[in-house]
Amino acid sequence: MVLKQRSCWVLRSTRRTSPQICRQAPRIISTFLESYDFSGKTIVPFCTSHSSGIGSSAADLHALCPDSVEWVEGMRFEAGTARDAMEEWIQRIGIG
Repeated sequence: MVLKQRSCWVLRSTRRTSPQICRQAPRIISTFLESYDFSGKTIVPFCTSHSSGIGSSAADLHALCPDSVEWVEGMRFEAGTARDAMEEWIQRIGIG
């Protein structure tokens, strides 16, 4: 699911965040970024994981976007992170 909030897009799967496999975003996320024009938008990558960090997936996905996209540093949340903690992070980075 993609939620548009002002000029900000937040990518979410049905489980709250984008899944990640071995520190890489699934190819479907790459296809999504390549298929739409996100010029002038803000993208904030985030994921959940029991152990691995965000890895190079944020940099790899950023490379698929035009230079006019504002790319905010991403975050990995441990599995089971409370929704409140995620919403606090969203507020802290100024997109909420």
